[in-house]
Amino acid sequence: MKQSNNYNIAIIWASNKKESFWNKVLLNLINRWYKVIPINPKYPSIEWFETYKDLNSIRIDYQIICFIVNDKISMRILEDNLDLIKNKFLWFQPWSYSDEIWDLLKIINHNNFEYNSCIMYKKIEI
Repeated sequence: MKQSNNYNIAIIWASNKKESFWNKVLLNLINRWYKVIPINPKYPSIEWFETYKDLNSIRIDYQIICFIVNDKISMRILEDNLDLIKNKFLWFQPWSYSDEIWDLLKIINHNNFEYNSCIMYKKIEI
């Protein structure tokens, strides 16, 4: 049996819709043996995982936050959770990142992130 990877990944805006990109990312990470933490206030669970309504409600440790939302929502989530993101690796899908996010990350001195690459196709090394 394959051992799980060491990273727990919070996925912002995971989805129950099987055909959606959000669900494909979730299943891709599961198939690569990562532990996923779906975040979406609309669903009590996604696939067979408990879903959390936001970053503040997560009760287990996680190392990575994957943004699968547009850049405006990413920015709002970052601004609302500055304390929570301090020690987390941030992964921004290509449409989830902007110059404004870059500016914010520079201001708060957060250099631990990946952007403009799909988490499904890249080895995760933080």
